Amino acid sequence: MPSKPSQRGNYTTAVPSDRKKKQSSNTTRPEQWENELLEMRLKELKDARKLIATRSSVSGEDIMCQVKALNEKISCVAKSVIEMSIGWSRGQKGGQVFVGGFLRYPDRVDKSYLVDETFAQAILQVFLTLSCMCWVDSWYPGKSALDTHLRSLYGKIRKKEGQLVARKWRQLVCERELSPELDANILSVHARWITEQLMQTSSRLGEEDRKQVRKGVQDLMDISEKLRKNKAKMISDEFQPWIAWNEGVAYNSPSMKDVSGQFGGKQIQNPGPLLHVIGSTEVGLKAYGTADGDGEQWYWRPRVLLFESFNRTYCSRAQPAKQVIHGGSEPPYQSTSSASRTGSSKSSSRQPPYGPNPNQRQAKVQKLNPKEGSQRRWPEKQGMREGLGRREELKLEQVTKELALAQRFLSTVDTVSEADVVRALEALNEEIFQLTSVVADEIQLEEAEPLSPDRLETLRSRITALGPVFLDEVRDKHLENSLAIQIGWQAILVHWCSEIIDAWVVGNGQVVVSCWRAITCSVSGEISSEVRKQLEDKVVDALSALPVVCRYISPKQLNKLDKIFRELIGPLLDICLKIRKMIGEEITSSDIQSRFIKSGDPYDPKTAELDYEDGGGDSTKEKGGFIACSLSLGLDRTHTGTERGPDGLYPKHRDLITKPKVILHTTLEKIIA
Repeated sequence: MPSKPSQRGNYTTAVPSDRKKKQSSNTTRPEQWENELLEMRLKELKDARKLIATRSSVSGEDIMCQVKALNEKISCVAKSVIEMSIGWSRGQKGGQVFVGGFLRYPDRVDKSYLVDETFAQAILQVFLTLSCMCWVDSWYPGKSALDTHLRSLYGKIRKKEGQLVARKWRQLVCERELSPELDANILSVHARWITEQLMQTSSRLGEEDRKQVRKGVQDLMDISEKLRKNKAKMISDEFQPWIAWNEGVAYNSPSMKDVSGQFGGKQIQNPGPLLHVIGSTEVGLKAYGTADGDGEQWYWRPRVLLFESFNRTYCSRAQPAKQVIHGGSEPPYQSTSSASRTGSSKSSSRQPPYGPNPNQRQAKVQKLNPKEGSQRRWPEKQGMREGLGRREELKLEQVTKELALAQRFLSTVDTVSEADVVRALEALNEEIFQLTSVVADEIQLEEAEPLSPDRLETLRSRITALGPVFLDEVRDKHLENSLAIQIGWQAILVHWCSEIIDAWVVGNGQVVVSCWRAITCSVSGEISSEVRKQLEDKVVDALSALPVVCRYISPKQLNKLDKIFRELIGPLLDICLKIRKMIGEEITSSDIQSRFIKSGDPYDPKTAELDYEDGGGDSTKEKGGFIACSLSLGLDRTHTGTERGPDGLYPKHRDLITKPKVILHTTLEKIIA
């Protein structure tokens, strides 16, 4: 078909007849580009996730084996306690109250329960399972306030940044921030407390039996501690030991298994959500994957006891059990830490599955002719297409954001392969050996002078890589060659190299540290109105009191002064919060802190700037003096050194950005003279 002529000025051009076709094909190019970009982002994100996942120092198989060993030990300890029990005693009377606490209704507990060894073992297993979960689920045993704060931060990071970043943050916190080993007394004290509770619940045992039980409990807590550490090291999957323990928690068949019949209770056929759980006799395990579409995966369900299986009288009047409602961001596991948070959750009322009266609904139906119907359906289809397009855009934005987060910590991992790392490590080990061999050949055996105890202790304290197992053994022997010395040197060098390789602040460490700091600060959340009021109250009270203390105004003016300050303090607080956000979240190249000099500190012209000086105070500046107070804030930049100090730690260096302004005590005396 010939093209239609088009007049454009003095020229005649031909407009192609397939112009509309070409234009429509051009409109699809941005959509195709977005699809290709999304596919590319998804592939990059998948690769980044794999890189992060490979940094897990333990496997899921390790976690599963430890949970299995924990359950076997729980059953073994409970059974041994029952076998050593001497029968009914005053201790069992106290234990009856304890069992009543488990069953929620002490007045309904029959004393024959404790005579039944099978049921008594079940109750002891419930107690031991709960005690172990208290330990396994803790971030830092013995520090309940810190434990609660870290768990709260982890939940916020997980909600805002995603599971992958949250798990890496958890691993770094557990390995670095809480690096000092737990005091052995904390674990043993917890084990002794569990032993005493077992004694009270079962019976009064002899001292020898008590020691035997304590040994079993100590072994149980050692397994729990190992499981706690390994759980924190997992990144590739969110492995979560889990028990069903909650005030009035409902039985849930997909996530629990009723074993009441195995412990002397009545086995209920097809138990439903109207039944109540006493507790778990074993620890369950489930995991959440990192790949798209991965959801909750059960490895095994925790075994539970049902209240109604042991108290059929109550069952006839049982009320519907409380339904635990889980948020969309947190996994719906029930552990000791989450029990208090979800204990008061109540089931939501359900709407009937049917709609309004059919007659009323039919009266609202109007007939549409085909043309009118198509006209009404067209906007719906158009809106659907726009909605689908918007969903793709949002998905692309989400994937791009998550990829950017991953690349913040993986910016250099693509430059080398795993084989390159292995070869480099082998070269490092060979270099350590060669170095120690060369030096060992240079030393000769000679008669050493005895050292004083103080001198010996000073020198020994420097060798942090070698403990008494090595040093005591070598010192007690008369060495004939330098082989033991060479071995010790190798151990020291390996320990030193390991610390350098694992340190955050060697190489690009400062940036990495700042990135994690920014993530932690960003999820701390805005301050609440209550906290804001507390901050304002604190400063306003001090501001108002000063002129009264200095006898400048009468106490009657306090309320007036208080009102004036409250009207003006709000914008100042906003500026402070803005600066806090900037240095805490938005700057990751370094650590910047405010500098404040206390009243009474000596004046140092290198770190402070004098104010209220008339220009003739050079002699005062040279002599120095004491600071009366600070008049402004300064800024410092902090970076960490690469060499250890005398205390064995990496020193922190502070560089001054801006000096705070101060006023000297002598200057203040002149002003008020």
